[in-house]
Amino acid sequence: MATYTVKSGDTLSEIAVEFSTTVEAIQAANAELISDVNLIQPGWELTIPGGEEPAATDAPAEPEAELVAAETPPAAAPATIEYVYKADDSLAWLAREWRTSVEDLKTLNGITDETSLTIGNKLLVPAPATTEYTVLAGDTIDSLAQAWGVSVSVLMTINGITDPNSLVIGNALLRPVNTGA
Repeated sequence: MATYTVKSGDTLSEIAVEFSTTVEAIQAANAELISDVNLIQPGWELTIPGGEEPAATDAPAEPEAELVAAETPPAAAPATIEYVYKADDSLAWLAREWRTSVEDLKTLNGITDETSLTIGNKLLVPAPATTEYTVLAGDTIDSLAQAWGVSVSVLMTINGITDPNSLVIGNALLRPVNTGA
């Protein structure tokens, strides 16, 4: 068996061809990660069953790019995101916002007593599956959040945005997928 770290732009079919295996075999070996074969995340470590390591090519190496890639962690959405607890927040509200359960939030954060939460506490919330979107003229955080069926808070949090007026045409945003929208 081989392992492969998903890079931005990868597809399961390309990975399957590269390792001389099938999409179905990769999905089965990584069922805990892959629920939709059309949605994989950069940074995921995939087990490639029966796959052969890709053959080395005669293409010239790019040592600087390899060095940077080896030292820099993937820019993929992590399994969790840090959320700062605000006035009027509750675990029930956070569970709805982040499409999880109150019990899962309590477990993830080691919370036994919700009344112990205070403004400014840092909580872990499950990161949604995302795809990349390029900002277009006229886009706003509000319009994108509405179109994608997520809250402005979720969209700003997963993109590390603190100023909703800071969108720049051509910049990339993480767009939550499988939100029901």
